[in-house]
Amino acid sequence: MPFAAAGLLALALGIATYGARVSHGTDVARTSPASSKDPVGSLEKQASDAAQERAQMLAKLAEDAKAIDDLKRQLLEQMKVVSSLKATDATAAHSTVSDRQTGQTAREDGQHPSGKQLLFAYLGISPNHP
Repeated sequence: MPFAAAGLLALALGIATYGARVSHGTDVARTSPASSKDPVGSLEKQASDAAQERAQMLAKLAEDAKAIDDLKRQLLEQMKVVSSLKATDATAAHSTVSDRQTGQTAREDGQHPSGKQLLFAYLGISPNHP
């Protein structure tokens, strides 16, 4: 007997809940058209929001373009420095080889290069360098 009472109570609650949801859905459906009475204002607000978003994105795009240009300029400067260092290194290597050959010739003649000559050869600069 208690089992039948519990089943009957559950059935009654289910029917009551279903009825409440059906009437609530009807209320929602009736109130929905009322909120769309001003579609022009809503569209204007959406257009205004989109315009503001566009302006923000354009500002960010301009800022990013400026940052990219600055990075390109820095890269070009660094490439110039690297090129000049490579050129200096190549001339220093060539100068060192020629100085070594000169030093070997001097040693063959019985003369030893001075400390100053060795320093200039090591540094890869000429003795007349300012």
